[in-house]
Amino acid sequence: MKFNKEQLIELTRSDGGSHAVESLQDAYGFCMKLATSHYENFPVGSIIIPKKLRKHFYSIYAFARIADDIADELAEVDASTRVKLLNDFIGNLYEKDSGTAIIGNPVFVAIRSTINNFSLPPQPFERLITAFKMDVEFEQPTSFDDLEHYCIHSANPIGELVLRLFGEWNDDTSKKSDSICTALQLVNFWQDFSLDLPNGRCYLPTAMLEKYSLVKENLQDEKFSAILYPCLSEVYDKTSDYFAEGGQLIHRLKSNRLRMEIAATINGGKKMIDKIKESGAEIFHKRPSLSKSDYPGLLFKSVIDVMVRRRLGS
Repeated sequence: MKFNKEQLIELTRSDGGSHAVESLQDAYGFCMKLATSHYENFPVGSIIIPKKLRKHFYSIYAFARIADDIADELAEVDASTRVKLLNDFIGNLYEKDSGTAIIGNPVFVAIRSTINNFSLPPQPFERLITAFKMDVEFEQPTSFDDLEHYCIHSANPIGELVLRLFGEWNDDTSKKSDSICTALQLVNFWQDFSLDLPNGRCYLPTAMLEKYSLVKENLQDEKFSAILYPCLSEVYDKTSDYFAEGGQLIHRLKSNRLRMEIAATINGGKKMIDKIKESGAEIFHKRPSLSKSDYPGLLFKSVIDVMVRRRLGS
């Protein structure tokens, strides 16, 4: 489900333009169609998430997907206009349904219903929009702290919303969830070197490049591949550390289904890190991805992980 410029702009309006729906059911249907039409690295959850919760996952996904497209897919639109469109988009979150026959923008008809059903706070959605604005006005991070700051806005809110839908959000689980989400965001950065660098985006912090006598302009030059490995090894190890910290979340959860979802997500992320490492310097020229043949093994490993943790009483 792909939108052109005019369609995306319509989805920033409260009435939804040509996408307007006349019922809550149609709004959730729009979000489901959008969510199930996109390929993701970690799609295992669709078969694990309870049926009664799926429409709420779809509404959250639709919100994030449209905002992401506004930030990244409107390349011909200047940055200040895209920021304004993102402000218009989040502004719809605070409007109330009119009660008329056509009740408007399907994303926000659905997401407001999800918010009301689960008493979700607005802050996670606001942080997501902040992250997309950071994408529009990209600046290379200077330190790993800058990367973590980005993850706090781009990835961690998704983990929070998932836990809240399951009624599992608390001070303990939130910290572990943040570690997992930060790890997944970092994996995405390293996975996308070959796509980001030609577009002027480098997520390796400048301090780290300086540490290894590297500059972003040389990362795709084969002559420098030998001195790349210590730098890449460090960022991959940091990413793995986040997965290790977050892995403890599995045995802090009450829901067996959510345990399975988190285990599958972590295993998918670790598998991707392995593929990235195997790529060597080729990671700067070709984007690795998980194949369909990887998923059964990931799911099986997730089942084993959950069962072992339960058996050990952890």
